[in-house]
Amino acid sequence: MDNSVLYSKSDKLIWLLTAVLYACFSIMNTNPIWSSLSLLLITALVGIISLSKYGLKLIRFSAFQRKVLVFAMYFFVSILWSIKPSDAIERGTTVIELCVCMTVFMWAYSQMCNSLNILLKAVMYGGYIVCIYTFIFVGYSKLWYMVVAGNRLDSSFDNVNAIGLICAISLILSVYFLYRKKEWIILILDIPTIVLLSACGSRKALLVTIIGCFAIYLLHNPIKNIVSFFLKIVFSVILLFVSLQFLLQLPIFSGISGRMEGLLALVSGVGEIDHSAQVREEMVNLGIQIFKENPIFGIGMGSAHIYTLKYIGHDCYLHNNYAEILADGGIVGSCLYYRIHWDIVHTLKKYRVHFTPKGLIILIMLFCLLVSDLSMVSFYSKLYYFFFMVFYTYINQLNSQR
Repeated sequence: MDNSVLYSKSDKLIWLLTAVLYACFSIMNTNPIWSSLSLLLITALVGIISLSKYGLKLIRFSAFQRKVLVFAMYFFVSILWSIKPSDAIERGTTVIELCVCMTVFMWAYSQMCNSLNILLKAVMYGGYIVCIYTFIFVGYSKLWYMVVAGNRLDSSFDNVNAIGLICAISLILSVYFLYRKKEWIILILDIPTIVLLSACGSRKALLVTIIGCFAIYLLHNPIKNIVSFFLKIVFSVILLFVSLQFLLQLPIFSGISGRMEGLLALVSGVGEIDHSAQVREEMVNLGIQIFKENPIFGIGMGSAHIYTLKYIGHDCYLHNNYAEILADGGIVGSCLYYRIHWDIVHTLKKYRVHFTPKGLIILIMLFCLLVSDLSMVSFYSKLYYFFFMVFYTYINQLNSQR
């Protein structure tokens, strides 16, 4: 937590519970019962602590609740034309559950000073908890062997791309706090996080990490004049490509390097195409085809996996949020979901805080989430709604102040 502000024991306990919940979203992802129980139990504890300390003041129905609940209602409306209504009901119920629980956290943090930095630290340390748990779950020696051999971590307790995203976000936030608070001690925790990021073999997680860190470097200092800013951009882009090339040559990133070459072969048509990239391209094309046939309302929320089983042979989602939500919800569902993202950007710009450190880190994280949508489905992900809660907590405080 922020050492420059004094916090009570109850505030620190809420912060600890927040970091633990963030980690539980990943650690308990494959166990729906324990995942829901941990969410409800930790939310109840945070609610009791906040109620005993603050009473019922500052409980508000904000843009977060309005937009998320409208989107959740679309899940249930899509039952009318859904191929498999039970999937729409299950995912819609999850989104409503998340909306209610995240409202409790927004209420708790609305009482605290500098709540955005506290929440960002909860995200960062929650990612470190996932990293430590992964080392224990897989075993240090086995995980290190996989990195050296260029093998990829299995999706055991959570999807490997989701674990890669968690590592990327923690690394980006560590750079942010290094710039803002000079907290060098967190570099110790960054070392195993980088190792785990390599073991995940996620191309987009590595790109997100590098782009996010360079964006913080690029935008950290205020813009004095357009010439110096342009030169800084050119220098940063060159440094970005050089760093990426250097990292991919390191033995620790040999697995990602091989998968990156396969992806480039798919795009350029030169070289050996990576099987994973080829399958994902088939899934994206399938999602686009479904969307073309059902452009307005889609085939029902959560129903695309039926088509992947029929045409590709895998009973799974499309591994691309843009293709998935267009197929499931059509134009209407896509607009309702990404309106949440747009509202965040619009509000930051409206209050002219998008060039402040807090506004910039929100935009950088939001950009990272949008990039990650290329390889994972997010519109009913607990992790993403947790991020929305973090962003809207700051936005609600801006609305209150202005």
